[in-house]
Amino acid sequence: MSKEVIISHLKESLRLEIKSALLAADPGFLAREAACLCQIISAEAVWQNSSAILFYASIHQEVNIWPLVETSLQKGAAVCLPRYIPQKDFYEAALLRNTDTDLVSGHFGVREPGPDCPTFPLNRLDFILVPGVAFDASGYRLGRGRGYYDRLLPLTRGILCGVAYEQQIRSKIPVEPHDIRVDYVATPQRWIVAGPRAAC
Repeated sequence: MSKEVIISHLKESLRLEIKSALLAADPGFLAREAACLCQIISAEAVWQNSSAILFYASIHQEVNIWPLVETSLQKGAAVCLPRYIPQKDFYEAALLRNTDTDLVSGHFGVREPGPDCPTFPLNRLDFILVPGVAFDASGYRLGRGRGYYDRLLPLTRGILCGVAYEQQIRSKIPVEPHDIRVDYVATPQRWIVAGPRAAC
Protein backbone atom coordinates (compact mmCIF):
# COMPACT_ATOMS: atom_id res chain seq x y z
CA MET A 1 0.00 0.00 0.00
CA SER A 2 1.44 3.38 -1.03
CA LYS A 3 2.13 6.21 1.39
CA GLU A 4 -0.57 8.31 -0.29
CA VAL A 5 -3.19 5.60 0.23
CA ILE A 6 -2.18 5.15 3.88
CA ILE A 7 -2.48 8.90 4.55
CA SER A 8 -5.84 8.98 2.78
CA HIS A 9 -7.12 6.17 5.03
CA LEU A 10 -5.78 7.91 8.15
CA LYS A 11 -7.51 11.15 7.16
CA GLU A 12 -10.84 9.46 6.54
CA SER A 13 -10.63 7.59 9.84
CA LEU A 14 -9.95 10.85 11.69
CA ARG A 15 -12.86 12.56 9.93
CA LEU A 16 -15.22 9.82 11.11
CA GLU A 17 -13.80 9.97 14.66
CA ILE A 18 -14.27 13.75 14.90
CA LYS A 19 -17.74 13.63 13.37
CA SER A 20 -18.87 11.00 15.88
CA ALA A 21 -17.47 13.00 18.81
CA LEU A 22 -19.24 16.20 17.76
CA LEU A 23 -22.53 14.46 17.00
CA ALA A 24 -22.46 12.99 20.50
CA ALA A 25 -21.85 16.40 22.13
CA ASP A 26 -24.71 18.37 23.66
CA PRO A 27 -25.85 21.12 21.21
CA GLY A 28 -26.27 23.61 24.05
CA PHE A 29 -22.71 22.95 25.19
CA LEU A 30 -21.38 23.46 21.64
CA ALA A 31 -23.31 26.74 21.33
CA ARG A 32 -21.75 28.02 24.55
CA GLU A 33 -18.32 26.87 23.35
CA ALA A 34 -18.81 28.73 20.06
CA ALA A 35 -19.61 31.93 21.98
CA CYS A 36 -16.42 31.51 24.02
CA LEU A 37 -14.39 30.98 20.86
CA CYS A 38 -15.73 34.22 19.36
CA GLN A 39 -14.57 36.03 22.51
CA ILE A 40 -11.11 34.42 22.22
CA ILE A 41 -10.74 35.69 18.65
CA SER A 42 -12.12 39.15 19.46
CA ALA A 43 -9.50 39.69 22.16
CA GLU A 44 -6.53 39.19 19.82
CA ALA A 45 -4.69 42.18 18.36
CA VAL A 46 -4.32 40.55 14.93
CA TRP A 47 -8.12 40.38 14.78
CA GLN A 48 -8.68 43.90 16.08
CA ASN A 49 -6.24 45.29 13.50
CA SER A 50 -7.89 43.54 10.55
CA SER A 51 -10.18 45.52 8.28
CA ALA A 52 -10.87 42.94 5.52
CA ILE A 53 -11.93 39.51 6.76
CA LEU A 54 -12.99 36.29 5.06
CA PHE A 55 -15.54 34.44 7.18
CA TYR A 56 -17.36 31.18 6.54
CA ALA A 57 -21.00 30.19 6.94
CA SER A 58 -20.99 27.15 9.24
CA ILE A 59 -22.47 23.82 8.19
CA HIS A 60 -22.81 20.48 9.96
CA GLN A 61 -20.54 20.46 13.05
CA GLU A 62 -18.50 23.58 12.18
CA VAL A 63 -18.18 26.25 14.87
CA ASN A 64 -20.76 29.02 14.50
CA ILE A 65 -18.81 32.29 14.18
CA TRP A 66 -21.74 34.36 12.86
CA PRO A 67 -21.69 36.83 15.80
CA LEU A 68 -18.28 37.97 14.54
CA VAL A 69 -19.83 38.70 11.14
CA GLU A 70 -22.42 40.98 12.71
CA THR A 71 -19.94 42.88 14.90
CA SER A 72 -17.51 43.29 11.99
CA LEU A 73 -20.25 44.77 9.80
CA GLN A 74 -21.15 47.18 12.61
CA LYS A 75 -17.58 48.42 12.90
CA GLY A 76 -17.29 48.97 9.15
CA ALA A 77 -14.92 46.15 8.22
CA ALA A 78 -14.95 44.59 4.75
CA VAL A 79 -16.84 41.38 5.51
CA CYS A 80 -16.45 38.62 2.93
CA LEU A 81 -17.70 35.07 2.46
CA PRO A 82 -16.65 32.40 -0.03
CA ARG A 83 -18.82 32.29 -3.17
CA TYR A 84 -18.78 29.30 -5.49
CA ILE A 85 -17.90 29.69 -9.19
CA PRO A 86 -19.40 26.68 -11.00
CA GLN A 87 -17.43 27.21 -14.22
CA LYS A 88 -14.14 26.94 -12.31
CA ASP A 89 -15.21 24.63 -9.45
CA PHE A 90 -13.58 27.21 -7.19
CA TYR A 91 -14.50 29.67 -4.46
CA GLU A 92 -13.85 33.41 -4.62
CA ALA A 93 -14.30 36.02 -1.89
CA ALA A 94 -17.40 38.19 -2.18
CA LEU A 95 -18.34 41.24 -0.14
CA LEU A 96 -21.27 40.92 2.26
CA ARG A 97 -22.99 44.17 3.21
CA ASN A 98 -26.33 43.09 4.67
CA THR A 99 -26.97 39.68 6.22
CA ASP A 100 -30.74 40.05 5.68
CA THR A 101 -30.66 40.75 1.94
CA ASP A 102 -27.30 39.61 0.51
CA LEU A 103 -27.27 35.89 1.35
CA VAL A 104 -28.41 33.05 -0.89
CA SER A 105 -28.18 29.27 -0.64
CA GLY A 106 -25.16 28.29 -2.71
CA HIS A 107 -23.11 25.19 -3.48
CA PHE A 108 -23.78 22.30 -1.04
CA GLY A 109 -26.56 24.47 0.46
CA VAL A 110 -24.00 26.77 2.12
CA ARG A 111 -24.98 30.42 2.61
CA GLU A 112 -22.99 32.74 0.37
CA PRO A 113 -23.22 36.28 -1.02
CA GLY A 114 -25.63 36.65 -3.92
CA PRO A 115 -24.62 37.46 -7.51
CA ASP A 116 -25.03 41.21 -6.97
CA CYS A 117 -22.36 41.28 -4.24
CA PRO A 118 -18.99 42.43 -5.58
CA THR A 119 -15.97 40.16 -5.71
CA PHE A 120 -13.21 41.03 -3.23
CA PRO A 121 -9.53 40.36 -4.14
CA LEU A 122 -8.16 37.42 -2.16
CA ASN A 123 -4.77 39.12 -1.83
CA ARG A 124 -6.36 42.11 -0.05
CA LEU A 125 -7.78 40.08 2.84
CA ASP A 126 -6.17 40.79 6.23
CA PHE A 127 -7.61 37.84 8.12
CA ILE A 128 -9.06 34.52 6.97
CA LEU A 129 -11.12 32.33 9.29
CA VAL A 130 -10.62 28.73 8.21
CA PRO A 131 -12.98 25.91 9.20
CA GLY A 132 -11.72 22.36 9.37
CA VAL A 133 -12.45 18.89 10.63
CA ALA A 134 -9.29 18.84 12.76
CA PHE A 135 -6.12 20.85 13.45
CA ASP A 136 -2.83 20.25 15.24
CA ALA A 137 -0.64 22.66 17.20
CA SER A 138 1.66 23.12 14.18
CA GLY A 139 -1.23 24.60 12.22
CA TYR A 140 -1.88 21.66 9.93
CA ARG A 141 -5.52 21.25 8.96
CA LEU A 142 -7.71 18.34 8.00
CA GLY A 143 -10.52 19.47 5.72
CA ARG A 144 -13.54 17.65 4.36
CA GLY A 145 -11.54 16.20 1.48
CA ARG A 146 -12.77 18.34 -1.40
CA GLY A 147 -9.68 20.57 -1.52
CA TYR A 148 -11.44 23.92 -1.91
CA TYR A 149 -9.52 25.67 0.87
CA ASP A 150 -6.25 24.05 -0.24
CA ARG A 151 -6.69 25.86 -3.57
CA LEU A 152 -8.03 29.13 -2.16
CA LEU A 153 -5.62 29.78 0.72
CA PRO A 154 -2.36 29.97 -1.32
CA LEU A 155 -3.89 32.95 -3.16
CA THR A 156 -4.29 34.93 0.06
CA ARG A 157 -1.72 37.00 1.95
CA GLY A 158 -3.59 37.62 5.19
CA ILE A 159 -3.41 35.87 8.54
CA LEU A 160 -4.86 32.35 8.45
CA CYS A 161 -6.77 31.35 11.58
CA GLY A 162 -8.14 27.84 12.03
CA VAL A 163 -11.40 27.59 13.97
CA ALA A 164 -12.24 24.45 15.97
CA TYR A 165 -13.74 23.02 19.10
CA GLU A 166 -11.20 21.61 21.53
CA GLN A 167 -12.34 18.09 20.55
CA GLN A 168 -10.99 18.77 17.05
CA ILE A 169 -7.41 19.41 18.15
CA ARG A 170 -5.03 16.50 17.69
CA SER A 171 -1.34 16.09 18.50
CA LYS A 172 -0.56 15.41 14.84
CA ILE A 173 -2.60 15.56 11.65
CA PRO A 174 -1.73 13.26 8.72
CA VAL A 175 -0.57 15.60 5.95
CA GLU A 176 0.25 15.61 2.26
CA PRO A 177 2.42 18.07 0.31
CA HIS A 178 -0.56 20.19 -0.82
CA ASP A 179 -1.90 20.70 2.73
CA ILE A 180 -1.76 24.32 3.95
CA ARG A 181 -0.73 25.38 7.46
CA VAL A 182 -2.65 28.10 9.27
CA ASP A 183 -0.93 30.76 11.39
CA TYR A 184 -3.16 30.43 14.43
CA VAL A 185 -5.82 28.07 15.71
CA ALA A 186 -8.64 29.38 17.90
CA THR A 187 -10.60 27.09 20.20
CA PRO A 188 -13.05 27.95 23.00
CA GLN A 189 -10.20 27.47 25.51
CA ARG A 190 -7.08 28.85 23.83
CA TRP A 191 -5.33 30.77 21.08
CA ILE A 192 -2.65 28.57 19.52
CA VAL A 193 0.31 30.24 17.78
CA ALA A 194 0.94 27.71 15.06
CA GLY A 195 2.21 28.46 11.57
CA PRO A 196 5.27 30.12 10.05
CA ARG A 197 3.83 33.61 9.59
CA ALA A 198 2.68 33.72 13.22
CA ALA A 199 6.23 32.96 14.38
CA CYS A 200 7.82 35.82 12.41
